[in-house]
Amino acid sequence: MKKEWKETKKRYIQELSEQYKNWVIEWDLELYIWLYFWDKRRRDLDKYNKIILDSMIWIVYEDDCQIKKLTLEKFYDKESPRVEINIIR
Repeated sequence: MKKEWKETKKRYIQELSEQYKNWVIEWDLELYIWLYFWDKRRRDLDKYNKIILDSMIWIVYEDDCQIKKLTLEKFYDKESPRVEINIIR
């Protein structure tokens, strides 16, 4: 993994740890992920998908094999780039 992606993953883990104060989910779940980018450059969603899902292990769920449905969408918001995640248990 490239250095920039390692730093991104580290930042995601920190954010998840601060924002998700629930218990680690032990059963199957569905995830809806909305990525809001600051510009319209072409991006490979697979990279973002992988890093987000891996960052959530042992913070939100035990293993990403618990994910039975995954919806990933890309949007643009110059004022507020962000990642939003909705978890359905």
